[in-house]
Formats: sequence, C-alpha cells, structure tokens
Amino acid sequence: MNQLRIFKRDTAGVAAIEAALILPAFIGLLVFGLEFMAFAFSTRQLDHAVVSAVQEIRLHESSRIARAKNWTAEEYYRETICSKVFSKNCIELINVDIKQYDDDANFENSTNDQFISETKLIHLNVELPFNASVIMKNYIGSPIIMKSGMVVLTEPI
Repeated sequence: MNQLRIFKRDTAGVAAIEAALILPAFIGLLVFGLEFMAFAFSTRQLDHAVVSAVQEIRLHESSRIARAKNWTAEEYYRETICSKVFSKNCIELINVDIKQYDDDANFENSTNDQFISETKLIHLNVELPFNASVIMKNYIGSPIIMKSGMVVLTEPI
C-alpha cells in the first residue's frame, strides 16, 4: 500500500505519456492539412487553366494555333491546360470533353475547331486525377478526380 502512494505521487514521465497520446493525432492532422492545401492549390490551378482556355476560345486564338499545329480541339486544350497545371503525367491523365450546342440548345457532335467561327454555346469539361493524394487515396480507395468546367458563348469573327 505504501508503494502505491509513492507511485501515485511520482510525476516522472507524465509528459512522455501525454506526448505519446497526442502526437500521432497532431501529426495526422498536420499531414491531412498539408494534403488538403495541395488539393485546393491544384484545383485552383486547374480552374485557372480552364478559364484561360475559355478565354482563348472567346478570342478565337485556339482555332488559329490548333490549325497551325495540326491538332484537334481536344489535343490543343489538353496541351494548353497541362502547360498551366503542375501535375505528373498530365497529358496522359487529363480528360478534356468539348461539347457544342446550336441555337436551339441541341447537342452537335463536332470536335474540330471550325465551330468557333460562328456563334455557338460551348461547354468545356476537364477532369484530372489528383496525384499527390496519399492519405485520401488510402481511405477512399480510388484516386480523387479534380473537375472543372465552363460554358462559353462564342461570337462570330
């Protein structure tokens, strides 16, 4: 009984026990916070790249450049967006979907840049896997996909 009282009053090692209990949770929150910041930064980059690509559609720059390089619209926007996004293997992983609609909002199945010479409603949709995901991928089991999209109304030249 006397040794129990001595053990109860002894405070040596209390800080080590507290650190052992709190430190894993603190490190987990720190790593998750850093990963979330990287995801938010990458998503913002993708949105900015899509806005830039849409601006090129509106200014009719994309059709001129794509024709000069013999690219389709998807190839051009894939190259343009990946040049502005810091992502490994962006060209292979990115999914660019361009849909155009006529005046009656009917879907037209043309993917070349010829449609930019007249007034059209164009929907540019981009998907790119988030490569830096370590914790989220382990918990979810599949890669996280960053998505960005924009609709633009083009004017004739």
